[in-house]
Amino acid sequence: MEHSLLIELLIHYPLVMKKSLFVVASALGAILSASSVSGAAPQVLLKEIYEHQKFERPVHHAIAPDGSNRRFLLEHTGQIYILPADENSAERGLFLDISDRPLAAADGAFEEGLLNITFHPKFKENGKFYLYYTQQNPKRSVVSEIQVSHDDPSKADMASERIIMEVPQPFWNHNSGNMAFGPDGFLYICFGDGGSANDPHRLSQNLWVLNGKILRIDVDSRSGALPYGIPGDNPFVRRPGKEENGIRSEIWCYGMRNPWGIYFEPGDGRFWVADVGQAVWEEINIIEKGGNYGWNFREGTEPFSLRKDAPPEGLKFIDPIHAYDHTQGISITGGVVYRGDQVPGLKGFYIYGDWGSGNIWALKYEDGKVSENTLIVEGNPGLCKPTAFCEDENNEIIVLSYNAKIFRLAATVAAGASLEDPAKVTAFVDLPATVASVWPQYNGANSDRTTSGTINSSTWGADGPKQLWKVETETGFSSFVVSGDQVFTTVRREFDGNESETILALNAETGKELWAHPMGLTRYDGGGDSGASDNKGGDGPRSTPAFDDGMVYAIDGALNIECINATDGKKMWGHSIAKEFGGKNIKWMNAASPLVEGDAVYAIGGGKGQAILCFDKKTGDVRWKKYDYTMTHATPIAATILEKRQVIFFAKEGLVSVDPQNGEELWFFEYPFRTSTAAAPVVWNDIVYCSAGYGVGAGACKIVKDGSGFKAEELWRKEGDLQNHWSTPVCKDGFLYGMFSFKEYGKGPIKCVDIRNGEVKWSQDGYGPGNVILVGKNVVALSDAGELAVIEATPASYKEINRADVLDGKCWSTPVFANGRVYARSTKEGVGIDLRQ
Repeated sequence: MEHSLLIELLIHYPLVMKKSLFVVASALGAILSASSVSGAAPQVLLKEIYEHQKFERPVHHAIAPDGSNRRFLLEHTGQIYILPADENSAERGLFLDISDRPLAAADGAFEEGLLNITFHPKFKENGKFYLYYTQQNPKRSVVSEIQVSHDDPSKADMASERIIMEVPQPFWNHNSGNMAFGPDGFLYICFGDGGSANDPHRLSQNLWVLNGKILRIDVDSRSGALPYGIPGDNPFVRRPGKEENGIRSEIWCYGMRNPWGIYFEPGDGRFWVADVGQAVWEEINIIEKGGNYGWNFREGTEPFSLRKDAPPEGLKFIDPIHAYDHTQGISITGGVVYRGDQVPGLKGFYIYGDWGSGNIWALKYEDGKVSENTLIVEGNPGLCKPTAFCEDENNEIIVLSYNAKIFRLAATVAAGASLEDPAKVTAFVDLPATVASVWPQYNGANSDRTTSGTINSSTWGADGPKQLWKVETETGFSSFVVSGDQVFTTVRREFDGNESETILALNAETGKELWAHPMGLTRYDGGGDSGASDNKGGDGPRSTPAFDDGMVYAIDGALNIECINATDGKKMWGHSIAKEFGGKNIKWMNAASPLVEGDAVYAIGGGKGQAILCFDKKTGDVRWKKYDYTMTHATPIAATILEKRQVIFFAKEGLVSVDPQNGEELWFFEYPFRTSTAAAPVVWNDIVYCSAGYGVGAGACKIVKDGSGFKAEELWRKEGDLQNHWSTPVCKDGFLYGMFSFKEYGKGPIKCVDIRNGEVKWSQDGYGPGNVILVGKNVVALSDAGELAVIEATPASYKEINRADVLDGKCWSTPVFANGRVYARSTKEGVGIDLRQ
């Protein structure tokens, strides 16, 4: 097999419903049975190219329109390279470098920098091309014209640079930067709304400014004193080249948030633009002259929740042709209509993806509507976070990834089949193990302890599964989190003569320690010295760090929260929740882990009026702080219920759901507290389950619409029964699987429970208060004594597939699955286990 990422999926069933079934054929050998598929469908893979090249953050790729077929690659950091035609070559040429300019306010300002290049339609004759980049002091977006060197066509003549346009930017984000020449020969330029969140200055609907707009200008003429011309048929032109009544004549359309992906379809000239959403919706638009696309009165087709005033009477919005919610992704990357030959079944489909989830879709638009939208690549953000979909010289699709990789979309078998084949796939097959490559925080990427993938336990011998590595992990109950080639956890370690809660980064392949970062001094008031008679000892740390976009976020036992650079372990920002926000710790100290959701980090533990806290994940600034609720040891989760994204906390008073954007309380479910609450809530459709030890027991509520809001109605409650001490169950098809016991160390059962009514379907002793996750169709359980078991997730009966003793010490942590491996730890050691085929 070639040394490249192969993510191979069958193109199949239209995603009409949010939770449509999908079928995957693995490049590693997963084969569909004959009964699963009727008829042929094309298989698609992402194949990594230019593997011998080193990239930073590729953001755009373009082919020179001069017949040379030269490939130009833009790096966000300020360089443009000419890539060789040989995709296995390590050679490349530097076309230009503006990295010495103040492109970004900080390294973390990833929406600033060099963002786009486009070539003049007559580039072959005049050698002109156009850049979009940002500058600081003052903060602004720049569009400039540059010519190729007369002496060397592989170099830019930077002395020829002519500034076309500068647009002030109030914040670092939402710069867009997408631009292209239309079939009419004019330059179209996308500008975001100016940044921050919510469009605070309301620029998108303001026709006096250029933010939140798509512009159309003529680079070959001049209008008055402007360094460009304004086409006379622009929709808001009054007197060419001048403003009248405050309206800017450059504007082609408005009401955009952060357009990311601009494409003119050859032939009919259809103008595609994807627009990045905020809290709920990502959207795709067909752009019309003079159109208003709604932001910030609307997000997608729905009213934007934070804008309370109604649109002016008579103002009309153009609906997106397609939108998806944040269960499928968080930041759309617009694409291109496929015109290549390698995947004939995709011809005529618009290919686009999501930067956050890594999902890639194929969308068919005909007769003025979307007739099909199909998931063709299940997201793998640890390896591919698409920043751009571009065409090569053969109209094949190049996918650029923010995490320093370049891929080509290609076919494997059944290349002549069409997405429109009448045969539809109706069976489900697990994703290949290579697809699920991250477990970024305590409750997993989906905040529910589930992931796609397959567990290969059939080859376990007498010695159990293949062990990659085993290392000492000093005392603690923190779990692992995984992203790509790094694994993170928290241990108790001595620094400068003092024991500190210490964040560790390990190599995922070898277990080798990469760095260690001390946080607060360790101080515990007991609670960790219980357990089976042969498995006593151990205490905190108890909280698990989280990984997101190159950063690690952690909360220690004393309620200090920090953001740490994942590359070198350096602290980026931090707060003392106790000192700054009046937090008061609880018995056994903090055990809750941070929740990263979107562009924010959430925690509970502050004092009166500021108990629940939302921090900007990049800067650490407080987005909002609210409420008087009292913290517990339970980690908050994120979920979408009744199409509303929300963050749910399990406080002493009960379950509290809030809007992640503004902290507005969505619903509350009162639930008793005794001594400690540690298991996280579990969501299945519109049902939320919760449980606690110390005689509390379990219960569930149903979330229903209540006028314009929501309310929680109790479904069932079992006092003193179905206690999850600190073991959070997983849910599949309406059935919970987890460790339901209290202080039954070494012998407590794993059970299957119907989340709808609390009915126990089966129970199997011998686990104690360990923890579970769901991988595909199997439960992976780690007992408190270090036994790893794979169990079929079925309510019919307990069906153990395999079991092995993998760890010494006490395991009150959660096993995790990524890259086809399980990572687990105890109070003594951590282990990496290879479960790939």
